[in-house]
Amino acid sequence: MNKKQSSKINMFALICLFFAKYNTILSAFPALFAKITAYLEKDTELKALLDAQGYNSKGKTMSKEMLREIMIKKVFSMAKLAKGWALSVSNMDMLNIFDVCADSFKINEKELIVLIDAIIQALEDNLAELATYNITLIKITAAKAAVVDFSAAKNTPTQQKKLKKTITKNIKTKILEVTGVLEICDTLLEGEFEDTEPTMVLEYQNGRKLVEIVGRHTTLRVHVYGDEEHSEPIEGADFGIVSLNRSEVTNVDGEGELVQFVGGDYVLNIKRKGFSEIDVPFSIKRGKLLELDVVMNPNVIAGHVSIGDKPSVNYHASVEGTNITTVTDDFGNYRLPGVVAGNGVVIITNDGGKIMRKPFAIEDGQDLIIDFVF
Repeated sequence: MNKKQSSKINMFALICLFFAKYNTILSAFPALFAKITAYLEKDTELKALLDAQGYNSKGKTMSKEMLREIMIKKVFSMAKLAKGWALSVSNMDMLNIFDVCADSFKINEKELIVLIDAIIQALEDNLAELATYNITLIKITAAKAAVVDFSAAKNTPTQQKKLKKTITKNIKTKILEVTGVLEICDTLLEGEFEDTEPTMVLEYQNGRKLVEIVGRHTTLRVHVYGDEEHSEPIEGADFGIVSLNRSEVTNVDGEGELVQFVGGDYVLNIKRKGFSEIDVPFSIKRGKLLELDVVMNPNVIAGHVSIGDKPSVNYHASVEGTNITTVTDDFGNYRLPGVVAGNGVVIITNDGGKIMRKPFAIEDGQDLIIDFVF
């Protein structure tokens, strides 16, 4: 979710409070109240989508690294308490299991799951005695759920990414739906109450304007993404108006601004290593704010990995010397977007440590297919 969407969601929350505050007055106008009801229903649907994108999604849209941290945190906190119990009762067998530190979890995934499973089993076996140490069945169950989420995530990264994109796209659509209903509320509320309840109408208008950021100077605000769903902001993209010799760089949210220039017709140029350079024509009036959403096409290396005719699942694929990495899906396919133009090497590794390497040369705007057979 980008800052523009976040700003709108905050505004939606303020308007919900406004409708609750003036419920009695507003309910006297049935046509408006029906639209307010529709607005509140759609806002509830939006909140459900936002919830699905966060922690309550049970990890389906979170990165593997985040899920790993959550799992370790849940187990580690109980292990510390259980260690105190083991020391108190001089149970050396349990002490050996619970005597862990942060570094104990800095191991590969298979060993990590074995370690955590052993700790959870020991917690369950001694739950009756550990109850006085604030270790409960609910906490153990939550830890086990975190293990399941992490295990599922490490085996289905492609599905996670697709699900995250779907949710992000649905959030964008739902924001448009909420905005559409709210615009009808604007007209009805102002038309009915502007003369009789001017203070209430002014309060509503002020709440609505919080999301509309309008400066005194002509402002171009750019949002740059690497996908159509706007779920992958591009940091470090150079964007500028060549005719004005003005340029800036996008931040971590893929956003940036050009401020204080004469209104007119221009061409915005955007470039970023690993993506095709693009030009976007636009028009802007003097003293106005214009927001542009731009999608850049990444240079992509993709291919199929197999052992003979059998697809190789969960093999690691990466571009040597970069952080561009993925794993093969259930069909043995991989995709590495954002590869910088030039020469490099694609590396495929299996869990057994076997490695295959293939060199490549790629240009901006190009897609390469590189297959591997073990």
